[in-house]
Amino acid sequence: ATAANAAREFATGPMALEAARLLLGHFPLPALCEALANARPEDTVHLLTALERLAEFEEIRASFFSDSVAAFLRQGAESQDPRVRVVVAKLLSRLAKEGGEVGIG
Repeated sequence: ATAANAAREFATGPMALEAARLLLGHFPLPALCEALANARPEDTVHLLTALERLAEFEEIRASFFSDSVAAFLRQGAESQDPRVRVVVAKLLSRLAKEGGEVGIG
């Protein structure tokens, strides 16, 4: 399975922490971000949706503060694709609101 296929299954399946952990067990956040950077247009929406859904889990949110994911967020904020910019903005907003709870700041 590819990261894009796994993201598609997660993005279209039930919103469950166990499903999120299963996805991340096979494709950690940096791998999903890398897959998005190299994705075909038809895979982009599923990868973006998967990242958005992952950020909704409090148990996973702190994982977004790694250096490799932060690099993706910086690059994504300057993307030519408006969908990427919107998702990055949503992720950053959610992460900023939760930052105090995970000891960031």
